[in-house]
Formats: sequence, structure tokens, C-alpha cells
Amino acid sequence: MDIGIQQLKLSHILWICLIGIFAIRALYRRWKHRKIYAFMASLPGPISLPFIGGDYILIGISRTNLCGKMKTLTKWYPDGVSGMWERNEPHVLTSSREVLNAVLSSSENIDKFYHYDHFQIVANSMITASGTEWRTIRNIVNPGFRSNILSLFDDNFTYHTRAFVDRLEKYENSDEFDIFVPVHLCTIDLISDNMVQARIGVQENDPTGRMSLAMTELFEMMFERAFSPLLWPDFIYKLLGKQKIIDQLISEHYNFVQRMLEVHIKKKQELREENRHAGNPQIYINILLDKVDKGVLTKDRVIAEVNETLMAGSYTSGTIVAWVFKLLGMFPDIQERAYQELKESCVGDRVELDDLPKLVQIEMIIKETLRHFGVPFTGRHIIKDVEINGKLTIPAGIQMFLNIYGLHHDPEYWEKPGEFYPEHFSPLKEKSRPRGAFIPFLGGPRVCPGSRYAMRSMKLMIASTLLRYKFSTDEKPPEDLRDMDYRYIVLLHPAAGFRVKIERR
Repeated sequence: MDIGIQQLKLSHILWICLIGIFAIRALYRRWKHRKIYAFMASLPGPISLPFIGGDYILIGISRTNLCGKMKTLTKWYPDGVSGMWERNEPHVLTSSREVLNAVLSSSENIDKFYHYDHFQIVANSMITASGTEWRTIRNIVNPGFRSNILSLFDDNFTYHTRAFVDRLEKYENSDEFDIFVPVHLCTIDLISDNMVQARIGVQENDPTGRMSLAMTELFEMMFERAFSPLLWPDFIYKLLGKQKIIDQLISEHYNFVQRMLEVHIKKKQELREENRHAGNPQIYINILLDKVDKGVLTKDRVIAEVNETLMAGSYTSGTIVAWVFKLLGMFPDIQERAYQELKESCVGDRVELDDLPKLVQIEMIIKETLRHFGVPFTGRHIIKDVEINGKLTIPAGIQMFLNIYGLHHDPEYWEKPGEFYPEHFSPLKEKSRPRGAFIPFLGGPRVCPGSRYAMRSMKLMIASTLLRYKFSTDEKPPEDLRDMDYRYIVLLHPAAGFRVKIERR
């Protein structure tokens, strides 16, 4: 009896000690991070529960309803800044123009937040890397994206765009078709030829669109994993066989890039001599290969960088161009205005690169498409305090979820936030809008280096296609575009696909 009582007392003591240890650790953590705790307590947000924090409000969230969830959270917390604990990690969600731009423009806070681990095709590339790794590769490639490089691509822009327009002939006066794959194959050709100087010709040589379909499958799997916590542990992902599929898809893309490099390297010396004698700046691939020669980069690292640039650049610009064609079919009056501008601005039946500055309507349409369907979110890990207009200080240690979609639909800056209204970008309205209300290519140190390239290529593709074809679709737009059904794959894709009909003008 006495032994039993003693054992019971001993177990009580052990439990008390364990509870005491956990309590001391918790108190120490709160004291050590008291600045963060005080900041989080000052923000509106869901009540934090033991062990899970505010994760319960994310139940049911997926890449098909993410924008709807963000719209709901914006209604709940209308000030544009809210906080929640994800287990022990403090997160701040913001769509505030001032906060977004202060964070993005910070030269110290360039690290992506930890959720980006699930989006990495390769570790430490320019797109997903952080810290010193990112600064190193960004400084290397920056010269390859300067505006004076664009003129070197004029012949390639024209060649591949005309090939794209010609290949759409087979869809004339037929049933609806999904235009994304043909568009994407063109943007792959453009980046291959312009950035790597390798004319692979996927539009001609990939009739099934395998390159585009494989890229979509890879991105689909990455985003599926990012929104499925049960798939986060590596051993589960491997056990289900998903990692094997990912590895196969990445290998397929690496082989494609390897082929491009082989095509380029065969004429590399000749191109270098031409550039040196003509005084032309070096293009992206030559800059990277020079660093291989000097021992700064390995060839495998160059393949990885080219692969991510090709995938991210071709997929995002392809998505926006496909959206423009779908939206022009949904809004025939907007399409007609753009077409009439084309007829007035262009001589003959082709759009020349010199015509692009005159195409104001098409630029407005592209920007309005980017407002609705560009990069919806990004994230930063705050490593140094950020002060916003002397009114708010975000302490180091916070994970920032930057809701660009919310900013781009804020009625304070947009007259008709849910509508497709290109007049948002008329010269007068753009002039009156405060700086930083429209950030489709982000901003600050990590601003997209290829923004000018993307705008030029998209504008030429859209103008050239619209001059020859009229677009229509059986799908009717909702009153508020935010109510459409989407899939989140790098950018927002329509759940019904990019289905359109075309007829020759």
C-alpha cells in the first residue's frame, strides 16, 4: 500500500516537473520574443488556440478557393493588416499598399517565407533563393535583363509571333478550344531563342504540346502539395510515389534545357566574337556561361537557372496572354475598341515592333488582366524591423503574407474593383493613382527583372493575333470576376480552361 502511494506521489512529481519545464520554456520564449508577442496582440485576427494557433481558419482552404478565402478575410479585417499564429510561427496578412511596398522595398528583408520550400524546383535559384545566394545570382544575371538588350530580340519576337498566328489557322471557325497550350509553346520558343539563343522550335516540333503539359503537371503537383499539409513530410510524399513523378518531370525539363545549351554552345564562340566586335551587351546565357569559364558557377547551376527562368517566364506570360484572349471573347466591345486602334495604328496586315508604343488600348487591357490575374500573393520572412510611415513597426521574426490580389481589388484605388475595366489604366487614371497601388511585377530588390521583356512580348503576341482573328466564347463573365472558379497554378487559371473560338477577320 505504501509502495503504491509512493509510486503515485513520484508520478505526480514527474508530471509536475514536466509541466514546469514546459511552462518555463513557454515563459522564456514569450520573454525572448516579447516584441513579437506584443505586436501580434495589437493586431486584429483569429483567436489563437493552444498548439494550432489560428490554423483553424484555414480549414478547407485550397488552391481552388484561395481568392475567395482571402476576400472573406479582407471583409473580416478591413484595415488591411491582420495577424495569426500558425502553430508557433507569427504570420501577418496584409493588403495595405503602405505595408506591402515598405516590405517589398526593404533591401534587408529579401528572404521568401518558409512556405516557399514547397515551390522550389531547384534549391537556391534566382526565383526562390534567399540571402547571399539570391544576391549573388541576381547580380550576375541583372545585365542580361537591361532595356538595351531588348532590341537584340526584335527578329526573334517577330519570327515566333508570326509562327504562332499562322498556326492558329487550324482552329478557325471550329468549336471552342483551349488556347493556353498554343500560347505557351510560343512563349517557350521566345525565351529559348532570346535568352539562350537556341531556336528549338517547340511550336513546330511539339505537336502534342508535351512540353507545356509537362510543365503544367509539375506546377499542379507543387501547388497541390503546398496546400495539403499531409503531403508536406518528405517520407509521405515519397511513399505515395509523388516525388518520383516530380523527379521525372524535372528531369524532362532539364533534358530540354541541356539540349538548348548544346545548340547554343556550338555557336558560342562565334556569337561572342560578334558581340565583342559589334559592342553589343551580352545576353543572359552568355553571362552565365562566362561565369562557368571563370569558375564562379557550375554547368549544373546554369542548367538549373535557365530551367527556372524558362519555366517561370514562359508560364506566367503565357497565362496572361491566354487570359487576354479569353477576356476579349467575353467582352466584345473592349475587343472592338482594341481592334479599331490596331487598324488605325498599323500599316498593312502585320504589327511591327515600332507600332507597339501606339497601342494604348492593348496595354490597358494587359494591365487590367494583370490586376485581376497576375501574381496574387507572395511572402517575406522579416529579418530586420520594418517601419511604415512612422505609424507601424513590423518586428524581425514575422512571416509576412503579402496579399497583392487584395491590393489590386481595393476599392480605395480601383473604381470598379471586380469588373474587367481597362479604363482603370487610362493615362489620366494612372496619373491620379498613388504609387505602389499596382505592382504586378512586385517591387524593390526582388522586382521581376524581365518585366519589360514580358510586356513587349505579350503586347506583340496579342496585337498580332487580334489583327487577324476575332475572339468569342460561350462562357459568360460573372458580374464580379472574383466570383469565377479558379485554379491557382503559379497565377490564377480559369477552372473551365482558356476556351475560345476564333474566326478570321
